[in-house]
Amino acid sequence: MIGKFDSKILKSLNKSEFEVFSYISNHAEDVLQMTITELARENYVSTTTIVRLCKKLGFTGYSEFKFHLKQTLLEKAVRPKLNYKESAQKHLLDVERTLSMIHEDTLDRIVNLIQEKRIHFFAKGLSSIACEYITNQFLAMSLLAINYTTTHIAYLSAEKMSEMDVVFVMSMSGETSQSLRFARIAKSRGATVVSITSMGMNSLTKLADISLYVYAEEDQSVTFEN
Repeated sequence: MIGKFDSKILKSLNKSEFEVFSYISNHAEDVLQMTITELARENYVSTTTIVRLCKKLGFTGYSEFKFHLKQTLLEKAVRPKLNYKESAQKHLLDVERTLSMIHEDTLDRIVNLIQEKRIHFFAKGLSSIACEYITNQFLAMSLLAINYTTTHIAYLSAEKMSEMDVVFVMSMSGETSQSLRFARIAKSRGATVVSITSMGMNSLTKLADISLYVYAEEDQSVTFEN
């Protein structure tokens, strides 16, 4: 990540600024070697957008922001191990930052979708555990939701979808092949695709109709000392 920023600042970013912010978060070391023109070209935005982003984050311009980025990476390189309590606090903070990135209008769109359409969840690996949990919560609220644990069945179901379906596809990288295939099939049949990924542009967010982002830094080593 590129440092800690107030949730109000993140909410103030427009779509282009947020996408650049996400790109920098996922490619911090590469960005250190980029000029502002190269960064703008990589993200298909103007240099003005990047300058505006830097100022919203509290810097005078791109040069000062890159200095901050370099210091952040140096601090991360020498960061000590966390104990259990510190690790728990860090993950709670990640949850708070995730919530800060969700805009009310996006939530309103999703609420309307789950009230009007058939609901489906799909993920592979550890993300599938989160899908199972969310599905159970929906059922507890009398909302019928299907969580696919078998990839083949997910593909077959996606083939039969229509504009009356909404699919939530979770992949932290946004590049999981099975998740992308499921999303593409569902979208080709008219279903609304909601992606849930880590911050940054990826294949799944580009495909999705609505994108939700999860704030998650790389886990540090944890000790169990007091």
